[in-house]
Amino acid sequence: MAEDERKRIRERQREGITIALQKEIKFGRRKIEIDDNLIATYQ
Repeated sequence: MAEDERKRIRERQREGITIALQKEIKFGRRKIEIDDNLIATYQ
Protein backbone atom coordinates (compact mmCIF):
# COMPACT_ATOMS: atom_id res chain seq x y z
CA MET A 1 0.00 0.00 0.00
CA ALA A 2 2.69 2.49 1.01
CA GLU A 3 4.88 1.24 -1.83
CA ASP A 4 2.16 2.00 -4.37
CA GLU A 5 1.75 5.52 -3.00
CA ARG A 6 5.50 6.08 -3.15
CA LYS A 7 5.58 4.85 -6.76
CA ARG A 8 2.80 7.30 -7.68
CA ILE A 9 4.64 10.15 -5.99
CA ARG A 10 7.87 9.34 -7.86
CA GLU A 11 5.95 9.07 -11.15
CA ARG A 12 4.33 12.49 -10.68
CA GLN A 13 7.70 13.94 -9.70
CA ARG A 14 9.33 12.48 -12.82
CA GLU A 15 6.56 13.97 -14.99
CA GLY A 16 7.03 17.38 -13.38
CA ILE A 17 10.78 17.30 -13.92
CA THR A 18 10.29 16.33 -17.57
CA ILE A 19 7.89 19.23 -18.12
CA ALA A 20 10.26 21.65 -16.37
CA LEU A 21 13.17 20.53 -18.53
CA GLN A 22 11.09 21.02 -21.68
CA LYS A 23 10.34 24.58 -20.52
CA GLU A 24 14.10 25.03 -19.95
CA ILE A 25 13.67 25.75 -16.24
CA LYS A 26 17.02 25.57 -14.50
CA PHE A 27 17.56 23.39 -11.45
CA GLY A 28 19.92 23.90 -8.55
CA ARG A 29 21.59 26.78 -6.86
CA ARG A 30 22.20 29.98 -8.77
CA LYS A 31 25.74 30.78 -9.82
CA ILE A 32 27.41 33.71 -8.10
CA GLU A 33 29.58 36.20 -9.92
CA ILE A 34 33.13 36.37 -8.64
CA ASP A 35 34.76 39.68 -9.40
CA ASP A 36 38.36 40.79 -8.96
CA ASN A 37 37.53 42.68 -5.75
CA LEU A 38 36.28 39.50 -4.10
CA ILE A 39 39.36 37.55 -5.15
CA ALA A 40 41.69 40.28 -3.86
CA THR A 41 39.82 40.47 -0.55
CA TYR A 42 39.83 36.71 -0.13
CA GLN A 43 43.59 36.43 -0.64
